[in-house]
This record gives sequence, structure tokens and C-alpha cells, in this order.
Amino acid sequence: IRVHLADLGHSVIGDPIYGRPLSQKKIISEIFKDKVRQIKLFKRQALHAVKLSFNHPITNKYLEFNCPLPNDIKQLIGILKN
Repeated sequence: IRVHLADLGHSVIGDPIYGRPLSQKKIISEIFKDKVRQIKLFKRQALHAVKLSFNHPITNKYLEFNCPLPNDIKQLIGILKN
């Protein structure tokens, strides 16, 4: 996922391998400069699966796992939306 997103020019926030460094030099608006600062402060990769499902490779039993979005990613989304 990370390498494919990076190849499309949309790397995952906080990805130390495939992410691109953010530059504030080209950003004129103070609002966007603040968003770049917030992104740089994010301490991990902003990548999360809310739902995963698959058939178990041995038993063929259908398995499904759900995990709500973590608060730090919710906060990041809120910052980026505004």
C-alpha cells in the first residue's frame, strides 16, 4: 500500500521509507504552513485498517476484524479538513 501510494504521488503521512519530505518554502498561506507543521509533528504512519476480512488459509473459516479509527488519526483528519 505504502509503495503504491508513494508511486502515485500520495505518500502516507509519517512514512519514513516511501514518504516525501514536506517543504514549507513553496507554501504561501499561513493556514497551509500550520497544516504542514501539524503533519510533521505526527509521530507515526497515518495508515489504519478499520476492517480486515479473509478466509483462514487452513480452516477456510471466514474471519473479520474491526477496529475504529484511532484518536490521533481522527485529530489529524480534523486538522487537514479545516
